[in-house]
Amino acid sequence: MKQAYSYLRMSTDVQLTGDSLRRQLEASRVYAEQNGYQLVDNYKDIGVSAFKGDNAQSGALSKFLADVKSGRIPQESILIIESLDRLTRSKITDALELFFSIINSGIGIVTLFDNQYYTKESIDDNTGQIHISIIAMMRANEESETKSKRLQAVWKKKRDEISEIPITSKAPSWLRLTDDRRSFEIIEHRAKTVQKIFDLYIGGLGVYAITKHLNSDLENHPPIAKAKHWNKSYVNKILKNEATVGTFQPHKKNDGKRTPEGGPVEDYFPQIISIEKFTRAQLLMKERRTTGAGRKGTEFSNLFSRLAYCGNCGGTMIFRNKGRPPKGQSYLLCQNSYQGNGCTCPHWRYDEFENSFLRLISEIDLNELESESNENAAHKSSLKERRAVLQAKIDEAESKISNLSENLGLLTNPTAAKTVAQKIDATQSMIDEAETSIKQINSELFRLDHTRPSKATNSTLKHYEDRLTGTTPEEAKIFRAEVHALLRDLIERIEVFNGFEVHPSDVPDLVPNRLLYQLAQEGYTESKQLEQLFESDYGKRRLDEFERNYVVKFRNGTHRLVWPGLGGTMQTINEFTLKAKEKHGYA
Repeated sequence: MKQAYSYLRMSTDVQLTGDSLRRQLEASRVYAEQNGYQLVDNYKDIGVSAFKGDNAQSGALSKFLADVKSGRIPQESILIIESLDRLTRSKITDALELFFSIINSGIGIVTLFDNQYYTKESIDDNTGQIHISIIAMMRANEESETKSKRLQAVWKKKRDEISEIPITSKAPSWLRLTDDRRSFEIIEHRAKTVQKIFDLYIGGLGVYAITKHLNSDLENHPPIAKAKHWNKSYVNKILKNEATVGTFQPHKKNDGKRTPEGGPVEDYFPQIISIEKFTRAQLLMKERRTTGAGRKGTEFSNLFSRLAYCGNCGGTMIFRNKGRPPKGQSYLLCQNSYQGNGCTCPHWRYDEFENSFLRLISEIDLNELESESNENAAHKSSLKERRAVLQAKIDEAESKISNLSENLGLLTNPTAAKTVAQKIDATQSMIDEAETSIKQINSELFRLDHTRPSKATNSTLKHYEDRLTGTTPEEAKIFRAEVHALLRDLIERIEVFNGFEVHPSDVPDLVPNRLLYQLAQEGYTESKQLEQLFESDYGKRRLDEFERNYVVKFRNGTHRLVWPGLGGTMQTINEFTLKAKEKHGYA
């Protein structure tokens, strides 16, 4: 005797207490007896969703499918269900895939509600039958969509209400519920600590340095959580917490894990951080994860971390401390040269490089950088145009999905129906990708709009030495971190060119006259003396120190060349390129 299996899915245990379970089991038994089948087993999913396909992924239905695949359930058996919506309420593509996977395995599907018996052969012989199944599955999905939207509307109403009256006494550590339990109030000293955390992070300090700073001053910044000291994970949690800008995200527990329930509720909590500052912190987090910024030591010694690069090989310029003066010095040097990876450029004393750079900052008009370069303006315009194109594609794709969905219900050919369903899925994937691209464009536009120096930036950089006078080591570190962050906002990169050498035969033609004049004052007047000098390490160092230079590329597209050996002369990049070609034969 052929075998029959019944599948029952109920939304909740409540239905088990009524007559529904007995009625469905009895109906399955009667059908099997009347049609010559032996009812072997009952598969039951209680409280498992068919809308999201959970029953086919981890429920009893998934066990049935596994038994079919393994051969435990033989071909020509039947699966008895009350109606197709008991089997699936998924989107039509997924629903059809599940439906065909069963009948293509040689298992028939019987729906008691409309007395249909689906097999591969029956659908091939009567294409109208697939039309019936598609309509049934589409209706099941639409009902679930409607229910989902209805629940969302209920939740929206609830969220609208909680924007008026808090639904929970649990609040961020810098807030407390008022006595009448109708609003939250700010705990000022805690809020100031949170604001300090954001200021330090945007000012250039990392999470580790901020944590260390807070723990060094617990009198002014006591922990706002239950712990006795600050820890990195909690500081990081604060920086990511949208409650700082007033947003509340309800959560629920799902399989023991907290997951968002509904959308975020804006203006639920009192706002203590501006949207601009919060967004800036999130962008910095993303950037620091990408570039791999690390700890900056106890003094934040290197202002040019992640800014300076070797002009010869493109490697990162790193900071190395070789002891305290006068015997030791700190240096900037190419990492590839330091590790022997093909670059031979020498080091540059750090204090000389920093002093030269600060002189550049003190001499140029930073207000010039407030006006966007043509290159940056064109880039922003291009981004906005791309965003508009993507939005237009999204609108067009959504319209296409609507039309395809309408046509799907009219198709009687199962192959055509499956093709259309696949097109719907592909179009939705394109929409998702376009929306992701738009988010990335918006982040880039935000960054571009926040790279111009403010009056505060001008003041900080112009009065660098004055601001450092009389500070404690901890204050100096925080200020240098702030300066570094400002430089990161203003500057795209600094390209360092050094390691200049000259062949003895080229000494009269290539050595700059001003250097020859200096050397003449030191007694080097004869050609032979000069040739021997520039073959020695001392002579090579003298030439390099005179010729070495660096190019500062500001984010607005402006370039500045600094040639410290010429007294800090600044020239345009085009003039530098021309001189390099004429003198050294390279661009």
